[in-house]
Amino acid sequence: MFPQLLLLSNLTHPTGLVINGAAQTEQIGWSAKFVGDLNGDGVADIAIGAPMANPSGLLKAGKVYVIFGQQGSGRETPLNLANFTGNMGFVLSGLAAGDGLGWSVSGAGDLNADGVDDLLIGAPFAGAGQKADSGQAYVIFGQRGRTRGPDSLNLSTLNGRTGFIINGQHPGDRLGYSVSTAGDINADGVSDILVGAPMSRSSHGRKSGQSYFIFGQRSGFDAKFDWTRLNAATGVALIGGAAGDQSGFCVAQAGDLNGDGVSDAIIGAPFSSTKGMNSVEVMWCLENGTAWAIASIFLS
Repeated sequence: MFPQLLLLSNLTHPTGLVINGAAQTEQIGWSAKFVGDLNGDGVADIAIGAPMANPSGLLKAGKVYVIFGQQGSGRETPLNLANFTGNMGFVLSGLAAGDGLGWSVSGAGDLNADGVDDLLIGAPFAGAGQKADSGQAYVIFGQRGRTRGPDSLNLSTLNGRTGFIINGQHPGDRLGYSVSTAGDINADGVSDILVGAPMSRSSHGRKSGQSYFIFGQRSGFDAKFDWTRLNAATGVALIGGAAGDQSGFCVAQAGDLNGDGVSDAIIGAPFSSTKGMNSVEVMWCLENGTAWAIASIFLS
């Protein structure tokens, strides 16, 4: 039974858990999500972003802390991330100064259909291939039976079997500003993901924004997602309706809003001026992939 008023400053075991950041200015908790069961032990896990962390002296490269759930009474509070070990989970660090890893975090569902949940994280200020602020998103595949993390997992070693990288296509796109599981958006029985790039340009103008469904695959993934292969079988680009919309600023799974048995999605465009008001787009995703006859959809 919960009290009528619960002061978080007084949170004690076993009511809950306080998680303290490892260093000043990390901004731990900028993002935080339940991410499914990444180690297949039957207990839920969480991911917490600290995009202003300075791992190995890399200013604002960012970190993500993955904390494994525990059976029984759970972890003692407070949990101090300065003392983080592989018994608690694992840490992901940004690869370069300014990446902002952990700006967004989400569970990815079971993207590779191996029976274990996966993790999705964004680094929207990363500059892949000298493309400043193009942004990156990372998928890390869960591993059944992992009772101890590796303390730290190097994102540069993702090889398609352990996970893969999604690079922003153009400078300034800020891909990974928002990320989300999408459920099974194309109704093929495998989880899909949704990644926002709100500052990207299109034929509709600068900063119209784009979001991308990337479909899960039983056949596996390459180490880097290949945009040249974006088609109705691998994913869909959702393109903002007008210059400045910043469509993809936030993205989320929307459940099954129209009751057709297929997952839907919601995409925020906070600077759209349709009829003088801001906009949110809701995608009705049709059974058997009917909506995916083309690889790009304009949200105007």
